[in-house]
Amino acid sequence: MREEGYISARQAAILLWFAVLPTAILFLPSLVILGAGQDAWISLLFSVLLGVGTAIPVYLSSQRFPHHTFPFFNIQR
Repeated sequence: MREEGYISARQAAILLWFAVLPTAILFLPSLVILGAGQDAWISLLFSVLLGVGTAIPVYLSSQRFPHHTFPFFNIQR
């Protein structure tokens, strides 16, 4: 049994999924369409890639420090 306050890499990935995806689906498209107009699909594709590019380092950090909390592996070098 894990000590309270620790999450697994899978739990970190799920947490990121549920934190980033709703923002990407609900909030960003309306802002992008206002600015980009007909070429909004290109902007949305770029923002999805940027979101995945942000989530991957966090997931890899949770793999590297599996028995530490999220703030701990953010301050490690």
